[in-house]
Amino acid sequence: MNATLVIVLSSMVVLSGAAMFSIWIGRKNRSSENWSVGGRALPIYVVAGTQFATGVGGGVLVAHIGIGYSAGWSAVTYNVLYSIGIIILVLLANWLKEHKFTTMPEIFKKLRGP
Repeated sequence: MNATLVIVLSSMVVLSGAAMFSIWIGRKNRSSENWSVGGRALPIYVVAGTQFATGVGGGVLVAHIGIGYSAGWSAVTYNVLYSIGIIILVLLANWLKEHKFTTMPEIFKKLRGP
């Protein structure tokens, strides 16, 4: 009973702290630019690393076991093809940052016109 109370109170403190921080940041940064890309204040290696970690965590680690068990070689090809995509993203990251792209339609407008 005592441990449950500590866990519940700790969770409430952490969640309320996160909510207050979120509200404070939301009032401080009102533009859509700051919302979608954080005001472009992060270095390129942080942005590329975050994308890599998201893909590895979500796609490779979670799906890898199930795909490998049920399909065999497809698990290996999935990782290889994903790695190729990440390498392309890393090579294009600087160009994307220079042109301040936030969405795919912006990239297509730049390449093909309106």
